[in-house]
Amino acid sequence: MVNQHNTCPLCHGRIKKNGTTSAGTQRWRCTNPTCGYNFTNTSDTAIQAKRFRIFLRWILTSTPLHTVANDHHRSRRQLQRWFTTFWYVTVPTNLDPHRIYEQVFIDGTYFGNNCLLIASSKDHVLTWHWCKHENTYNYNRLLDKIPHPPQVVTTDGHAGALKAIRDTWPTAQIQRCLVHVKRNIQQDVGLNPTLNSGKVLRWLSLQLLKVDTRAKAAVWTAKLHEFERTYSTWLNEKTYVKDIQRTDIPTQFRSNKTYFYTHYRHRRAWKLLVKLHKKQHLFTFLTAVDDHGDTDTARRNNLASTTNSLEGGINAQVKNLARYHRGMSPEHQRTAIDWWCYLHTQFPDSPVEIARQQKWGRSALTKVTAASTNDTSFDHDGAPAQYDTGIESTHTNDIGIRKGTMR
Repeated sequence: MVNQHNTCPLCHGRIKKNGTTSAGTQRWRCTNPTCGYNFTNTSDTAIQAKRFRIFLRWILTSTPLHTVANDHHRSRRQLQRWFTTFWYVTVPTNLDPHRIYEQVFIDGTYFGNNCLLIASSKDHVLTWHWCKHENTYNYNRLLDKIPHPPQVVTTDGHAGALKAIRDTWPTAQIQRCLVHVKRNIQQDVGLNPTLNSGKVLRWLSLQLLKVDTRAKAAVWTAKLHEFERTYSTWLNEKTYVKDIQRTDIPTQFRSNKTYFYTHYRHRRAWKLLVKLHKKQHLFTFLTAVDDHGDTDTARRNNLASTTNSLEGGINAQVKNLARYHRGMSPEHQRTAIDWWCYLHTQFPDSPVEIARQQKWGRSALTKVTAASTNDTSFDHDGAPAQYDTGIESTHTNDIGIRKGTMR
């Protein structure tokens, strides 16, 4: 008889045959003296598969747990007992190591103190990364999961994302989300600006969303240059700090400034458009060049100018899922979101088969239990270590050279 467990289901120790039951079924015993667990080979695959499907139905939809329990004529607590080990099933990643994507969208969204960075194509999730902050380091970790750089990367313009793209994918072309550009202009000039310069900037930001051909892009660029010629003198007007009262100085200009631009909000909006145009981040979806030097990539691949497919198609649904299960612990909520992201990749494997291969999470739960037991089995009295291996290789805040008065 082949042992399906191979190791002890409790401590993962070695096992040996231990006679048979009265019905003739082979019995096994753990050789670990601290365990000694006796068990027989009973397969519960069909039962666990059915329960895991119920588990997925609950965490991936808005159906409350008590409703799921009533549908299966069970109590809510019984389902919680069924699902105990399922939380420990590791959600895999699913990326084709040989595929090169024409366009990748990246963005981050927050869930309390946690941040989820997602990379996607137009219609499915590519990969994701959990972190605490949306910065260059974490974006680098997200992009490192994608084997090959795409032709175009579309982002909302976060500084960490832009630097990560330059570091990880220096050959990729950047497309700034035009909706976010419009919002940035709107923050500076307002929804209904009163000054003529503000009205023109607002109009330019709205027209930016209507550009879908190179001819329209050329017309828009000409309008931007015309704005600069018309209002350059006005935009360069300065106010000197010594000439006005301190209370009249904007907060950000009150220290170490001899002057500031009088119309700094309009100037900032104008500078943003000029900078993005010079970097060629506005119309990459129209002018992108593929590996063969073909500049008609946009027409053939229908490149997008915004991150709407990611923010509206993925981020919004993930946010809704978190709202449906807002009573969950952060760890369980994260597991639910991981399963949602995995099942929205292009070719996900069967989640039931994934759970079966991981023994329905029992192996991971056993390891976690053993690790926590080891951590609490030592007598920590708070005193310094009498025997140690040396200084830690990782950075800690307590091994630097202290300066100044001791407090």
